[in-house]
Amino acid sequence: MTQRFINNWSGKRLAAPLAAGGATATVPAADAAQIAAALNGPADWVLLTLDDGQGGVEIVRVAAADGSTGELGLIKRGDEGTTDTDWPSDTLIEARLTAATLA
Repeated sequence: MTQRFINNWSGKRLAAPLAAGGATATVPAADAAQIAAALNGPADWVLLTLDDGQGGVEIVRVAAADGSTGELGLIKRGDEGTTDTDWPSDTLIEARLTAATLA
């Protein structure tokens, strides 16, 4: 599996709640289309961070994105020691550089 990157994918928001253990997140279709364009094949993934604005974060791996529905296929929740948790709609979701990526 290959990590892919997307420049300046920030300030994005969940379009629907994401329950703990959920395998699909929803964002606006145009935002999902940008992720889809970054993925180069079925083994590729993009790292995204969910942020509650109060210090709570969850890092997730996204391996699929549908630019028509806004769905992001999550292959790993709670990556890099973060906790898989519930997130309400309008939660900030961004492509951020992480320490594990640099290591």
